[in-house]
Amino acid sequence: MDSAPSETAGREPEHTHEIASTKHLDEDPMIVSDRLPLDSAVELMRSAYASQPGNIDFTLKFSSCLLARARESRSAADNDEIIFLLRRALHIAPDLNESPFLLESLGVALQSRFERVGKDEDLQAAITTHRRVVELMPDEYSGKARLLGNLAIALHRRFEHAGELDDLEAAISNNRRAVELTPDRNPDKPFLLSNLGNALQDRFKHLSELADLEAAISLRRHALLLTPDQHPGKVASLNYLGVALLDRFQCVGNPEDLHAALAANRRAVALTPDGYPGKPSQLNNFGLALYCRFQYAGELPDLETAISTYRRAIELTPDGHPRKPTVLNNLGTALQSRFERLEELEDLEEATSTKRRAVGLTSDGHPDKPRWLGNLGSALQVRFVRHGRLEDLEAAISMTRHAVVLTPDGHSDKPKWLSNLGAALQNRYERIGELEDIEEAIFMKRRTVELAPDESPYKPTWLHNLAKSLQSRFSRHQELEDIDAAISTQCRAVALMPEGHPDKPRLWDCLGIALQARYQRVGNLKDLTQAISSGRSAVELTPDGHPLKPTSLNNLGVALQSRFERAGELHDLEQAVLAIRCAVQITPDGHPEKPEWLNNLGTALRKLFEQRPAFTAFNEASACFVNAIACPSGSSFTQFRSATRLVRLVTEHPNFASTALLLDAHSHLMRILPELIWVGHSLDRRYEESSWLAHHVYDAVSTAIRHGALPRAVEWLETGRSLVWSQLLALRTPMDELEMHRPDLAKDLYQVQRQLQHTAHFLRSDHPHAVVDGQGSCDTVLDHHRAFSIKRDGLLRQIRKCEGFENFLLSKPFSTLLQSRKLCHGHFVYINANNFPCNALVVAPCHDEPMLVDLPELSLDRAEELQSLWIEQLHQLGRCTRSSDSPTAPSSCAQTTSTSDTDDLQRHSAFVQEKHLTCDHLLECLWDWVVRPVLEALNLLCNIQAEAQPHITWCPTGPLTRIPLHAAGRYSERNGPRAYDYVVSSYAPSLSALTRAAEGLAKKAASSSVLIVTQSETPGHAPLRGTMEESRRLCQLLNGSKMPHDVLNHKQATREAVLSVMDRHSWVHFACHGSQRKSDPTKSAFHLYDGPLSLADLMQTVSDDAELAFLSACQTATGDEKNPEEAVHLAAGMLAVGYKGVVATMWSIGDADAPVVVEAYYKKLLELRSARTLGKGETGAAYALHEAVQVLRKRVGETNFLRWAPFVHYGV
Repeated sequence: MDSAPSETAGREPEHTHEIASTKHLDEDPMIVSDRLPLDSAVELMRSAYASQPGNIDFTLKFSSCLLARARESRSAADNDEIIFLLRRALHIAPDLNESPFLLESLGVALQSRFERVGKDEDLQAAITTHRRVVELMPDEYSGKARLLGNLAIALHRRFEHAGELDDLEAAISNNRRAVELTPDRNPDKPFLLSNLGNALQDRFKHLSELADLEAAISLRRHALLLTPDQHPGKVASLNYLGVALLDRFQCVGNPEDLHAALAANRRAVALTPDGYPGKPSQLNNFGLALYCRFQYAGELPDLETAISTYRRAIELTPDGHPRKPTVLNNLGTALQSRFERLEELEDLEEATSTKRRAVGLTSDGHPDKPRWLGNLGSALQVRFVRHGRLEDLEAAISMTRHAVVLTPDGHSDKPKWLSNLGAALQNRYERIGELEDIEEAIFMKRRTVELAPDESPYKPTWLHNLAKSLQSRFSRHQELEDIDAAISTQCRAVALMPEGHPDKPRLWDCLGIALQARYQRVGNLKDLTQAISSGRSAVELTPDGHPLKPTSLNNLGVALQSRFERAGELHDLEQAVLAIRCAVQITPDGHPEKPEWLNNLGTALRKLFEQRPAFTAFNEASACFVNAIACPSGSSFTQFRSATRLVRLVTEHPNFASTALLLDAHSHLMRILPELIWVGHSLDRRYEESSWLAHHVYDAVSTAIRHGALPRAVEWLETGRSLVWSQLLALRTPMDELEMHRPDLAKDLYQVQRQLQHTAHFLRSDHPHAVVDGQGSCDTVLDHHRAFSIKRDGLLRQIRKCEGFENFLLSKPFSTLLQSRKLCHGHFVYINANNFPCNALVVAPCHDEPMLVDLPELSLDRAEELQSLWIEQLHQLGRCTRSSDSPTAPSSCAQTTSTSDTDDLQRHSAFVQEKHLTCDHLLECLWDWVVRPVLEALNLLCNIQAEAQPHITWCPTGPLTRIPLHAAGRYSERNGPRAYDYVVSSYAPSLSALTRAAEGLAKKAASSSVLIVTQSETPGHAPLRGTMEESRRLCQLLNGSKMPHDVLNHKQATREAVLSVMDRHSWVHFACHGSQRKSDPTKSAFHLYDGPLSLADLMQTVSDDAELAFLSACQTATGDEKNPEEAVHLAAGMLAVGYKGVVATMWSIGDADAPVVVEAYYKKLLELRSARTLGKGETGAAYALHEAVQVLRKRVGETNFLRWAPFVHYGV
């Protein structure tokens, strides 16, 4: 019920300052003179130079003339021509390499071109040239300080471009020497002081040594003091001082620095005409100061002025200018803040696109690249919080992780990116629920807090962020240590945050949430009282109209409701309703938190209804839940909680609810379930969650049946059962119709789903997401799987916007299922054994409505007991392995026996004495309680003499999934009824799976071929000598029918060999050991020569033209008793990879029995194929297996159930 405000990670925009060019300060570009004579002189000299290019003296004079014009015009063409002329002079007269004056001019021109074009070779050449000039001139030379300054500027620029600290250290050293050599009376002194301040300030940013920043401020103040008011250098000194003061404010938090910085930047802007090249820099820094004051004081006019100032700076900055990305980034940050304040979506979209542009304009390796990446990650994270699109969050994590890796330790930005990455990981944890994310988030945020000094104005925010993550982990594990740490950390954040700071209410609010969480865990009323007090402080301090006002009202209301539940004071509940209702009313539609407020309001109104029952209160509470579910901005989990609370409300108060509302409540819940078990999660997590959610499905189905809504009951059985199975099948769904109308989307979806077929089976335990050093962990297979799943979700949203594809890959309505059912043969029967009364739902070929069959003698308890006793029989008789986390090891169970005892050898298990079987009683109960009532209702008990027995596909649920319905009968009576006398039985995990297989079979080419895989002596397992005879008989049959086939036997049957050829054959036959892994069903496997071929391996194969599989191994159709609603056995795996029909075994089979069944099965199957009596969408496999089992039954005896009953048919 509790809901904390969304976390916006601390961030600050970056400023820039223009490093002074290498001109003397008396060469003022702001003064425009009459250049006509100079232009004429240049043209005359250019004409003359053409006739005497080898004349060194004339070349140097021409260069001087161009230099004079370039100082005023800043012409790129003049600068390029100067470089050409001076380099030509050096080439013609090598002795000029010792001329410091020529070299200085060349160095200045090369650096000027670097500033314009950005070519590294120009900057490298400029540094080499400046360094040579410094070496040539003695310290006594009056211009030595200027030469040192030129070298320092070039080294500083290389540091800015490449990020090498050695360059910055060298720049500082040369700047210091220049300052020391220059007396205060020298007009160049302010310029040199500023350059040294620039370098020290940059070193502060990288090493976070406050002494560097203090020294930079002192130098800037000295430069400002030495610069006359009317001097054009005054502007630069003011600008640099403002930048340094702002840096110190961001580090120490003294508001006097902020006000002084704002005053200096404002004055600099006022003194700078629009045409001056440095004007964009002055505007940018002024905008930054305004933005920082907005962050500190929360005054919206400061933010508006900052945005307009940044926009003006961008207008004045030409494309290609190296400072353009800085201003774009700062504008994006300001727009993002305005969105967070006013929630205008246009601001968020412009902020994201502007920051993306800043990233795109900055080359890899540039030292500013991490900042732009980190700030873009912040915008994407905010967009995720607003819209809930996982692709934004994944991109935010990727960008911020990249920023963390690229930012060196000690850099002042490092804590910010660590905190932002922690915030993004926490958001992903809260959305997806992967524990690794919250662990890594806490790790990142702890490092942030450790790196930040207490004086930092961002320390309270980073403490608050850490507290939120600790509280999230507490919610998962309920460890008191976490919530205690969260509260103490949050208290520290509150104490450090200055009074009047706009973020202070948010900290009070989150402290109240943490205190309430501890109250819920411990029950100490003092915590709840303090939580309410903190919540009231948050509400009172948050101004009306602020976007966090609804959050604080909601959380206060939740706390008041908790006190009502503790003390029973109705006034508290009434106040809770008022507070949460106000939160709902002032939250705009489409806001991501509105569904949560509605959910909480519905809960509070329900409490009020229970105190004063009335239709008005009931209707208002139910409407809140319905509206919360309907909000597209809400997360699936929030919608699920609202749906479960709605179901509970209408179920517990039937006198106030209509049947329509009750069914709609369950319908909402069923619609959300597939979204919770997201295909982007690991396979084992999806299995766990489908098991946890199963009871919701059967509650819904029972409700629908109880109220006569049978089609809806079938739809919910299809939607809610075998969810993971359905996801795996959906990855192989044909897209013929989509390809006809939108081939572009079909192609993209096909490629993504092909990728997912190879990753959808991965487990958390296989690919741990470990945090090692805080630099960000490497991508794992699960990360890639999640990325492909997000891309698939986006494509599905696009496809479902297309006309005619609104329900693409969504659960089918009953009418569609019924239409597809026409391709299938016989009756389809669900056995609902999860609620009382138990019943069966029959989908018959010629009926438009499902048929309900009551099973009055069956109950959930009886079904569970039936399963338990049956499994116990299998255990006692050696036909089933005991519950274990490891697969059965056949060799460990083997007993010494003679070769004549092969009839009793089990494929995977030991020699067994089959005496005193009691299975007949269990099968009689199964007949009386389940099978007989169904056959009676279908009028099938009179068909015992029929030549073609009717066909039934069983779809049992719950405990009945592991019991042989096809073997039910009264065997204690000599002529008693047996299920196999009346019907041919098949099984299917769902009707959708069956119809999908039938549709695929109808499109399949007529020709077939067989792959035969046999293992008579699997290393490490008991020998299976019968497999050789089985293979011999099968090959003989196939040769007789001229059906193409390949055989992989013993050493040939390796995992790689089998996987490489499976998709070349439409039929496949496995004769080998098999095993079922209970704790990890995807590790259930066929045991081949070089190791197990698991269900996970099979899920990666692609068999679009596959048709039939015969799994002559043990336990290939044994489900998981802990999660019976998911088909997690090898037979299901074969259906998932594209086979339309599968013969499998429910428990261990006899090595001598298999060849009998195999020979009879294929003989009948080939006979049916050659007779061409099979209809469209039929394989003949069920009838062939029915006859084959009859042959074995006659041989081993009817009461030898465990030998003939394990063979079952799945699918078409």
